[in-house]
Amino acid sequence: MITMYNAVANQGKMMRPYLVNEIREDGRPVQQFQPSVMIESICSKSTLKQLQECLEGVLIEGTGKALQSSYYKIAGKTGTALVANGNRGYADKIYQSSFAGYFPADNPQYTIIVVIKNKAHAANFYGASVAGPVFKEIADQIYSLKVSQEHNTVNAFTRIDTSTYSYAGYTRDIKKIAEQLEVRVAKIDGKGNYSRIYRQGSDTLMSSQAISMKKMPTLQGMGLKDAVYLCENLGLKVLVRGKGKVAAQSITAGQNISKGQVVTIQLL
Repeated sequence: MITMYNAVANQGKMMRPYLVNEIREDGRPVQQFQPSVMIESICSKSTLKQLQECLEGVLIEGTGKALQSSYYKIAGKTGTALVANGNRGYADKIYQSSFAGYFPADNPQYTIIVVIKNKAHAANFYGASVAGPVFKEIADQIYSLKVSQEHNTVNAFTRIDTSTYSYAGYTRDIKKIAEQLEVRVAKIDGKGNYSRIYRQGSDTLMSSQAISMKKMPTLQGMGLKDAVYLCENLGLKVLVRGKGKVAAQSITAGQNISKGQVVTIQLL
């Protein structure tokens, strides 16, 4: 399957898969392997264009829109399948969740396929909400470290940020970013999984954010990935509008919540 996705990303040309570039002995190359073409074109140009548009559309208006990135385009497809449990058949309601795609969509360099077999009678089993976030986490890391961004520059901000700010998210990520950007944090209270970093006067402060399984958390300032991951772990269904970080949420922070409840988050 990954070979077919590669072919769509590679303008229709299907390449033969291989794992090893070079074999060395005592540091000297003794055998090298080069890419080779299996099929010059898997379909017509018009069909290929439609395929690419469909895969990109999944992330724009389809089941994978919660996985959009402000920095690069993803093309892919979610998948959810009921699978048999041996002689018990389908009675245990075991689902297989998947997400397959390539990125950056306008200059493809990587293809990833994530397949997860869920436990019996799992409350959440859809490809977009189970396999999708895993794909996005891997893709974000690869993009930031490996992908050539020469032709993939996207203006992430449409307005100038002010000296007053407030960002929220996974504590470990916030600490790592603050360290890499050499942001001096005057006071740190980041013992929980989620924290908020904000400007107060001339100081930058960081405080942990308590999460209750029965009450709606504060999402303002979070990126889409953290907001969706947190809400779905609480059993909520998420509707997303806009791009950027969370600016508003339909369920007020502190309000009682129940599994299956829908929350709409507005990004700006």
